[in-house]
Amino acid sequence: MVFRGRRWSDLRRLNLDDRFKKTLKRSIDGQNYILEPNSLKYAHLIPDLVISESGIIQNKR
Repeated sequence: MVFRGRRWSDLRRLNLDDRFKKTLKRSIDGQNYILEPNSLKYAHLIPDLVISESGIIQNKR
């Protein structure tokens, strides 16, 4: 869903506002994907190596 004619950062930011919430839906090879507003799936997981070396907290998914 990333980079499909929509600006990812804008969608993530604006989905916090009720006026701009959008549910993204895609069908790829018969598989349906849905990204709800304010979903934790907007945050990418940080690689384990970065977590172990820096001690930062993993993004919730």
